Amino acid sequence: KKQLEDNLDNPPLLTVEFKAQDNLCNLRCNMCWTILSSGLAKENLALGKPVHRLLNNNTHYKRKSTFPNLENILELKLVGGETLAIDENYEIMEMCPPDVTLKITTNGTVTPKFNDKTIFDYIPKFKEVEINVSIEFWGERNNYLRFPSKWERIMKNVQKFKSFKNCVVSYHCTLNALNVGYMLEILDNADCPAVLGNLVWGKDEIYSIKSVPLSIREQYISKYYNDYRDETDKFISYLEDTEYDEVQMWKMIQDIKDRDKYRGTCLVDVFPEWEPYYV
Repeated sequence: KKQLEDNLDNPPLLTVEFKAQDNLCNLRCNMCWTILSSGLAKENLALGKPVHRLLNNNTHYKRKSTFPNLENILELKLVGGETLAIDENYEIMEMCPPDVTLKITTNGTVTPKFNDKTIFDYIPKFKEVEINVSIEFWGERNNYLRFPSKWERIMKNVQKFKSFKNCVVSYHCTLNALNVGYMLEILDNADCPAVLGNLVWGKDEIYSIKSVPLSIREQYISKYYNDYRDETDKFISYLEDTEYDEVQMWKMIQDIKDRDKYRGTCLVDVFPEWEPYYV
C-alpha cells in the first residue's frame, strides 16, 4: 500500500520528450512550418510570405529551455527544428544517465560539433539509440522537397549511425501532395524499417493530398494497382477518398513556383506529371 501511495505521489517518469525552444533548421521543406524551421522562415521573409507570429518577423526563434528532471527515466526523445543542429539537445544528452533509450528525429544532413563532440560521440553512451531519419522520397527527389538536402550525405550519415551496435535506424516521412504517388520506392529501397504516411492535413495545408488533381491521382492509383501489395491499400484509399480542392491546388502551385524561382529549381524537372498545372 505504501509503495502504491508513493507511486501516486511521485509517479515514475518513463518517457521524456524534450523540445528545445529553438527552430534552428538547415532545410526549407515546402510543407514545414516556419516555427519549426529557421531556414523556411528566412525564405518566407525573402519571398514576402507569412511567418509564425512568435517569430516577430525574424527567422530564428530561440528561448532558454527548462530542462526536465531526468532521474529514473527509461526513454528520452529529442526533436527539432533540426535536432542535431540545436545546442541544447547536446546539453541534455550530456546530463542524461546512460541506462536509457535515446530517440532522435533528424533530417540526417548535419552532424555538427558542440563542445568538440558530435552525435557519434554520444551514441555509445546510451543503452540503446533510435534514429528516425525524416525523408520524403527515396533518392534525389528528396533533395527537391526537403531543399537543399543532399541525398548522398544523408545515406553516408545513415550508414555511420548503423555502424553502432546499439543504434537502430528507421526512415519516417509525411504523406503529402508531391510524394503520395512514390511511397513504394521507399519500401522497395529502404535498407532499414520505413514508417510511411504521417498525413499533411488541415484546412490551410496547401501541400495536403487535397491538392492532387484527379488526372494525377489516376496515374498514381494505376501505378499502385499495377504493383499491388498490402501496403498500397492505404495510399489508394487516400487518393480515392480525399476530396479534391482545386483552389488549394492552385495556391500550392503558386507557392511552388515562387520557391522554384528563388531556389533555381523546377517542379516539372522532377515531377513531369505536374506539367499541365505548372503554367
